[in-house]
Amino acid sequence: SNTWSSMVVLPCSMKTIASINAGLTENLIERCADVTLKERRRLILVPRETPYNQIHLRNMLSLDQAGAVILPASPGFYQLPKSIDDLGDFIADCIDDQQRHNRILPIGGSGAAITPKEQGEKLFALLGKEVRFKQVPVALLDAIIFILSGLGRLIPSLADKAELARIGRYYATESMLVWDAEKGVYDAAATPSAGKQTLFDYYAEVITGAQEPERGDHAVF
Repeated sequence: SNTWSSMVVLPCSMKTIASINAGLTENLIERCADVTLKERRRLILVPRETPYNQIHLRNMLSLDQAGAVILPASPGFYQLPKSIDDLGDFIADCIDDQQRHNRILPIGGSGAAITPKEQGEKLFALLGKEVRFKQVPVALLDAIIFILSGLGRLIPSLADKAELARIGRYYATESMLVWDAEKGVYDAAATPSAGKQTLFDYYAEVITGAQEPERGDHAVF
């Protein structure tokens, strides 16, 4: 016997979830989980398989009702992850950091907040090229969105491009920093940092060929 505050099963297979839900104690994990629930301690289960069928969902619902915390390994992307490690760290931090429990987390990538201009300047520096910018009015984005939306009624694939353009317009015109309601400003200092790999680290790896960006459905062309 021993005393502990909580138990985490990560990853937790659907077989283990089914066994815990049925009260089976055929191995050490199942026995510890059973005792954790019995003693009203915190039990966190991180299921790994998807998609879920009705049996999986019923088992997880039953365990939730019994006091367990079901935390699927579904990392958030609002913290702007740059690597697989960032995604894994997000889930681990959500389990370990009490300040992340039961609350909406603000956006915050790794490293200090940067402006689009600073991103461009760093890219030029990494490529060893002279800094040169061209400004594009927001009205041009609006025109592109309008045209693609109209053509999208005839060509469905263009409707998807229009949606990507809307997303691009949003990120080009809206701040990703935390809003300070008292001061009425976006506060870079109050915007949290999450993850280890910064955007500039990622850019450097792409340029050297260490990473290959996979845009998939997000490719404009």
